[in-house]
Amino acid sequence: MKNIFTLLSFLLISITGVWAQATPNAGFETWTSSGGFTPYESATGWDSPNSQTAITQIFVCIKTTDMHNGSYAMKLISKSVLGQIAPGVATTGTLPSSNGGSITGGIPYTLRPDSIVGWYKYTPGAAGDNGFAGFRLYGAGGDNDSIASATFNTPSATISSYMRFSAPLTYFSSNAVANSRWLLCSTKDGANAVLNSTVFFDDLDLIFVVKDSIGITSGTNPACEGQSLTFTSYPHNGGTNPTYQWKVDGVNVGTNSPTYTTSTLTNGQVVTCELTSNLSGVTISGGTTVTSNAITVNITSVPTPTITQNGPVLTSSSATGNQWYLNGNIISGATSQTYTTTQSGSYTVVVTSNGCTSAASAAVTVSSTFTAGVSISGDNAACVGESLTFTATPTNGGTTPSYQWKVDGTNVGTDSPTYTTSTLTSGQVVTCVMTSNLSGVQGNPATSNAITVTLSTAPATPVITQNGATLTSDASAGNQWYLNGNIISGATGQTYTATQNGSYTVVVTVAGCSSAASTAVSVINAGIDQLANNSFFTIYPNPNEGNFNIDFRTSVKATYTLELKNTLGQVVYKEMLNDFNGQYQKQIDVNQFGKGLYMISVRNSHSGIIKKVVVY
Repeated sequence: MKNIFTLLSFLLISITGVWAQATPNAGFETWTSSGGFTPYESATGWDSPNSQTAITQIFVCIKTTDMHNGSYAMKLISKSVLGQIAPGVATTGTLPSSNGGSITGGIPYTLRPDSIVGWYKYTPGAAGDNGFAGFRLYGAGGDNDSIASATFNTPSATISSYMRFSAPLTYFSSNAVANSRWLLCSTKDGANAVLNSTVFFDDLDLIFVVKDSIGITSGTNPACEGQSLTFTSYPHNGGTNPTYQWKVDGVNVGTNSPTYTTSTLTNGQVVTCELTSNLSGVTISGGTTVTSNAITVNITSVPTPTITQNGPVLTSSSATGNQWYLNGNIISGATSQTYTTTQSGSYTVVVTSNGCTSAASAAVTVSSTFTAGVSISGDNAACVGESLTFTATPTNGGTTPSYQWKVDGTNVGTDSPTYTTSTLTSGQVVTCVMTSNLSGVQGNPATSNAITVTLSTAPATPVITQNGATLTSDASAGNQWYLNGNIISGATGQTYTATQNGSYTVVVTVAGCSSAASTAVSVINAGIDQLANNSFFTIYPNPNEGNFNIDFRTSVKATYTLELKNTLGQVVYKEMLNDFNGQYQKQIDVNQFGKGLYMISVRNSHSGIIKKVVVY
C-alpha cells in the first residue's frame, strides 16, 4: 500500500499545478458500484483511492445523504490505513497506480470560466487543518501548458451547516483551453494528513461572466477632425457568435460587427459597445448582455482660415501654424501670418495646430500691379482755438508706412497716422503724404485728399449786472448760468433770479462756440427781506431737532411758491399757494433728510424772501 501514501503526498505537493475545470456529476447524485472482495461506490466521473484501499475495507471517499441539495453529497475523510493516515481525495483526472506517478487525464474543455463555486461543510481533525477544492485548466501542451487555476481553502474551524464557497480563476496564459481537472481533499497536507479531518462537498459549478472591452486598433486618440478611427471589441465568454451593438453617446451606430470604423466623430463623444453573448449550457453571472468600457475621443478641429488682402500683402486669420500656397503649390518657408506676394496668381493658406491640418482657405487672386494711396478724415468745422484731430488711412502702405502732414503745403506734425492741432485758422488746408514701405507699388509716395477747415470765432466774454438777487447778462441770447461752477439746469435766459447764496457766472454759446465764463458775481443774501410791508414770515423753533413750524401772512393776493432746500440745492419740500392771501401755517418734518442747514423761501412773481433753518 506504500504507493497510496506516496500518491497522497504527491497530490498535495502538486496542488498548484495539476488540476483544472469541467465538472461531471457536479451534485454527486450518481455513484457507481464496484464489485470484488470488498464492494464500494465511487462518484461517477470522479476517481478516488477507494479502489486501492478496498482491500483494507477502509474508504476515504464516501457517498452520503447529508447533502446540500438533491439526494447525495460527497464526504471525504482522513483515515488510518495500514498504520498511516490517508487523506480523503477525489479528482476528475485519473490517480496514478504506482509510486512516483502523477494525475493524468481530465475532462476535455475549451471554455474560460471566471470562478468556481460549491457548497461544503468541514470538521478539522486537529486545530489548524483545512480541506480544499482546486480547479485547473490546461492547453494543448498538457500538464506543461497551464492556463488558469483556482483554489478554495476551508476555514480551520468546524462548519456544521453547508456554506457556499467561491474562488476566482487566475489566468496565466492566453493559449486556447483544451483540458480541465478538479481536485477535492479533506486535509491540507497529504504527507502529514490529520486523522479524521472531514469535508463534505456538493453542487459544484463553474461560473461565467460575460465581459467586453474595446480599444482603438486603427488611428489615434487624440485624433484630427475627419481622421478614420477603428474600434475593436474583445469579448470574454462571448460564445461562438456574439452580437455587437456599437453606440456613440448612447445612440446606436455601426453594424453587428466586432469592429466599428468612423471618420465623423467630434471632440468629447463617447464610444461604447453593447455585447450579447450566445454562450449556453453554463452558469452565467450578471447576464448575457453587457456594455464595454467607454472611450472618450479627443478630436482636434482646426478652423478653415480666411485671407485678407492689402495690395500685395496677404494676412491669414490665424496667428500661427500657417503655410502659404501659390496655385496649389507650397511656398517654401512661407509660414508667417502675413505673406507679401511677388508674383500674380491664386493664393491659399492652410493652418496646422496640434498636428492637425485645416482645410485650405478660399483662394485670393493677386495681380502684379499695386498703387499706393492714402485718405484722411477729421472734423473741418470747429471753433477758433479748439483742438482738431486728422487721421490717415493708407492703401498698400506696407507694414511701416511713413506720414508727412502738411498745412497749406508746409510740413507739420510728426511721422504718425494722426495729426492733432489747436492753432489752425479758418480756410487753411490740411493734407498728408504717405510713403509705403512695400516694394513694387506704384504712385509712391501718395498724397491724400485735402480738408479745408472752417473755424468760428467764440462770442465775447459776457458781463453780469446785479440788482439784489436778480442777475442780468449783457448777451441777449445763448446764455447758460452757473452756480459755484456747476451748471444750473434750465437757467438759459438773459436774467436769472438767485435763490441761493453763492458765486454766479454765465457763458454765452453762439453757432456751437462758447465764450469764456463771465467774471463771477457773489450773491450774499438771496431773495428780498420782505414780500411787502403787510407781509410776515416766521420760522420756529430755529434751531430745531428736525421739526419746525412756518407762519406766513400776507394781504397781497397772489400765487406763492414755498420751497425747502438742503445745502446741495436739492428741493426736499415744495408747495404752491394759488391766489392766496391771509395766514398760512405748516409744520415741517425733515428728520428723514438728516441734520444740517436748510434754506426756506416764499416768493411770488414780483418778490420773495429766503431764510435759514438749522437742524441739529
